[in-house]
Amino acid sequence: MPNPANFIPVDLRNKLDADADRAAQAGDRNCAHVLRQLAAYKGNDAPQFARDIGADACTARYASALELMKLVVMAEADKEERRGRSKL
Repeated sequence: MPNPANFIPVDLRNKLDADADRAAQAGDRNCAHVLRQLAAYKGNDAPQFARDIGADACTARYASALELMKLVVMAEADKEERRGRSKL
């Protein structure tokens, strides 16, 4: 699992950027914007940022968005599991 400082790996950032170009060429301005924002994101809460900007809406059309959202789901599950262990 990637750490929060580099949650989105460089190769995935490149895929997001390439898919943003494809989205823009296809006239899918919303996903182009979302994918570009994700490719550039350097903050410490990428999973929440991805949810907030609506990356899940682009998963059906762009493989990079789907790949990112899979990472998001894994990170959220890991966070929940750690929360559960801390209550014991």
